[in-house]
Amino acid sequence: MKILVTFAVDAEFAPWRKLRHFEKLSRTGVDSYSTAIGQADVKVLLTGIGGKKPWVAATKVLWDGDIDLCVSADSQAL
Repeated sequence: MKILVTFAVDAEFAPWRKLRHFEKLSRTGVDSYSTAIGQADVKVLLTGIGGKKPWVAATKVLWDGDIDLCVSADSQAL
């Protein structure tokens, strides 16, 4: 299963990094991270603030093909 979790800024993602090891994906050219949780391949994408950032295009850099689940999260979600 491919799961994408988006956060606007790094400060929102910081609590997640305390819970689990994430590998920074430097090859993508966007702020993104990866980990495995059970059978799921989880990627985190920092989208920046504002609705016009083309994060959908950035997901194509992370994966070839469809994403099974996308969660738009913020620090209040924890």
